[in-house]
Amino acid sequence: MAATYTPGSGAALDRVRLLIPDKDLTGLTPASGVYTLTTYQYTDAEIADFLTLEADDVYGAAALALESAVSASAQISADIHSSATRPRPMPAPANTAKPIMMASRKPNRTMTWTDCSC
Repeated sequence: MAATYTPGSGAALDRVRLLIPDKDLTGLTPASGVYTLTTYQYTDAEIADFLTLEADDVYGAAALALESAVSASAQISADIHSSATRPRPMPAPANTAKPIMMASRKPNRTMTWTDCSC
């Protein structure tokens, strides 16, 4: 699918592409005034769909495109963040032969320490 941009054409598709950061004209030469983009986020058909969803309102379509881009970026960021912070399993404790001391209360409220072989 193609992505094109014609500066100053006045076409709704070109106006939407003008309003969103979706064109890099660096190093491109226009053919008959039309740039065929090599770096883009949305194809012409996708921008046409945004225009259809927003009843051919250029600003509404640009807002929808930006909202879609932000949502996609947030999802990618969340995926990266969740894989980077996924909890790692805790190593098993070393088996030690040391007894564990436990405190117990007797009715007269004095504390005694006993060995526990749990």
